Formats: sequence, C-alpha cells, structure tokens
Amino acid sequence: MNALQRFEGFMERMFEGSFTRLFRSSVHPAEVARRIERAMEGNVTVSVGHSYAPNQYTVHLHPDDYKAFEPYRTRLEREMAAFVRETAQERGWELIGAPRVVISANAEVPRRAIEVESRLAEAPDARADAAEEIAYQPTAAMPVMKPGPRPGPTALPGARPAQPPAALHLISGAAGTVIQITSPLTSLGRELDNDLVIEDSRVSRHHAQILFQHNRYAVRDLGSTNHTFVNGRQVETSVLASGDRISLGGFELQFML
Repeated sequence: MNALQRFEGFMERMFEGSFTRLFRSSVHPAEVARRIERAMEGNVTVSVGHSYAPNQYTVHLHPDDYKAFEPYRTRLEREMAAFVRETAQERGWELIGAPRVVISANAEVPRRAIEVESRLAEAPDARADAAEEIAYQPTAAMPVMKPGPRPGPTALPGARPAQPPAALHLISGAAGTVIQITSPLTSLGRELDNDLVIEDSRVSRHHAQILFQHNRYAVRDLGSTNHTFVNGRQVETSVLASGDRISLGGFELQFML
C-alpha cells in the first residue's frame, strides 16, 4: 500500500459513512493529495547525490469547495503533510524541515479546480540572521545545483562569440564534483534561491556570483561575511583564468575553462 492509498483509507475511516456525502459535489481530499503529489514530482531540486522535494504547499480552492474542507481543515492539513512526508520517503526524496500544507479559499480559482503552490523552504533556524555571524567553522557541505539552468547566449552572424563552456570543480565538501556553468550569471550561497546552493556555515546566504561579461569570466563578492578569495587574495571582483582557486570563506572551488 502506497502513501496515496493509505491517505485515502484514512479519509474513509475519518469520515466513515459521511465521507462520500460531504464531498460529493465538491473537490475530494484524495484529488488534492494527487495534485500535491504532482507538484512534488514537478519541483524536485536535484543536488549531488540528493533530491530535495518542496516542503511547503498552499492549496487554493474555490470558496464553495473550501466550505466542505473548512470544518476539518486543521486535521486535513496535518494528514496531507504526513502524506507529503510518506511520499518523499517512498520516492527517495529529502525534505528540508517538516512538511506543511495550508488549504485556503481563493475566489479566482474556478469551481472544482485545485491550484497548488509549492516551494522548498529552509527550516526557520536555518534562516536566522545569527547564522551569518558564524566565522570559519567548517561543516559538511553539500552543493545543490538547480535543474534547468538559464542558457548562455547563442552566437549569431556578426555577433560577439558565444559564452565558452566553463565549470567549477569542488575541492571542499563533495570533492571532485564538477558543476557546469551555462549561464552568464551564476549565484553562489547558502540560500535556496541561489543557482549553486552550498550548505556550509562559512558561506553567506548570498555569497558571490560568477559572471560572463565582455568575453571573460569573473567572480564578484556580494558583501559576504567571510569574504571571497582568488588564489589566496581577497577580492571584490576579479577576472578568472582557468585553474584559479576560489575560496568562499574557506569553501574551496577551482574554476576551469
């Protein structure tokens, strides 16, 4: 029995004979669970050896459909969060923090339609500003590269040359891992909205950027706590050459063309 079947069975037991009657003319909780499952599948963030599923979901229902859910909303939200956790376990996906599901009424959603917003959010303690004050305390790091990176420019007749292929070779953390650079701007840091997410306490939430401008690559520090270094020299912005070693507060990478 998979997570969805267990959820459907629980709903039947929870409402017993009134289950079908309550949701006969409205959205069925199992339909919501299936939509959440699809949102999980479509928004998995793939990292080096890890796959992270979204851990926060907002379900939008038409107000008339929401009425059937409202008396049981707290219980349903809790059970749907448990469904997210079980589904992630079955699929081999990881969750950052406890899953959370919120069911809300939205007049812009058509009758009997279901809209689900999902996002991968850090646990509250990981977002605390105090984390930025940690200076030079090495921890195990796992870089995460978001799927579907922005494509680099394509060369046209008479145009400037296309962006040459480049890569970052990890020296710290998952040493030996190679991250391809395919965008004119690649952001690096601890926060989940970066292109390359590095889970290391020495790295700031938005630490640095790798840029391709004027037919050359450069690294730019974003006012990080522990600074950015190229070949041991602290920099704000520095043009990169193949083989240069970049240090993000002590987390080491090597730039390669």
